[in-house]
Amino acid sequence: MAQPDEPRNHPDEIFVTLLNQCDEATRKGDNSEMQNSMMQLFSHIAAKHEQEGIPPAVVFAAEASVLAEQHNWKAVESKYMLARKHAAALNSPAQEFKAYDDLRELYLFLRDDKRATEAALSALRVARLSGNQMVLLMALTSCSRSLLKIGRISEALSQCEEALKLCEATQRASLPLASALIARAQCYFAMNCFEQAEKDLGDAWLQLEPQKELRIAAGVQSTLARWWAAQASIFATHQEHSKVVDAWKSSVDYRRAVCEAPQVTGPYKFGRLANSLGHLSDALTAINDVDGAALAIKESIALRAAIGQPEFD
Repeated sequence: MAQPDEPRNHPDEIFVTLLNQCDEATRKGDNSEMQNSMMQLFSHIAAKHEQEGIPPAVVFAAEASVLAEQHNWKAVESKYMLARKHAAALNSPAQEFKAYDDLRELYLFLRDDKRATEAALSALRVARLSGNQMVLLMALTSCSRSLLKIGRISEALSQCEEALKLCEATQRASLPLASALIARAQCYFAMNCFEQAEKDLGDAWLQLEPQKELRIAAGVQSTLARWWAAQASIFATHQEHSKVVDAWKSSVDYRRAVCEAPQVTGPYKFGRLANSLGHLSDALTAINDVDGAALAIKESIALRAAIGQPEFD
């Protein structure tokens, strides 16, 4: 049996190679090559599932998505826990990370920030065993965001710093780096270090701007939505209310793009869109656009009703 501080299995080398190709294409600003690499990545995953069979953890996650459509959140939670159990039994830290990350998403969706943070910390623990740097980077930035939501700012900042050091050590550019910079900017913002926050957001934009038209890449679109949300906070500190509105409109646009992505299943993407619409409504209210604010909050409430989520607060 593998020791707790040792990776328990080896990452899929073809998968890692294709991820690196995506990263390199992004670094060069070659959107055509990045899209081609992503399609190869999707095909590889599908072929592997066909050859080896779909892992039980993936099956449980799919069943959870069906149950989520019925708003049966206890059953959804049970499926994710089963997915985690089976992934652990198969010595698959990457799948176990995904199960914990799904739990984190569920708890965030249900506004249970404490349990979301617990799931994020468990996901990070498992990610360290995976031997997969991309998984670890995702876990670090997700964990940072969860810690920040419950006010554990210094710990959140520490996770960001680790992610950025890992990006530097592996010379990994683009999306992981942008995500870590946005997360650190949000930590700096919470610490009232606005100048550092603005610098990190500027550096993140340099990574994201070449990818902004990649509609197929839900991860890119989601990160752009977070960037604009963070930028809205910066504009708000300068009392630039019209820019705050424009920033939230951009965030909403990118959230809509994620909602249109067929590879992203489940209700959580719609919950994030509803959140952004709620913030947009507040921003429009601040500039006395009563009609625009009403339309945004009406759509937000309708989305929450459709997916069974508590209303925006």
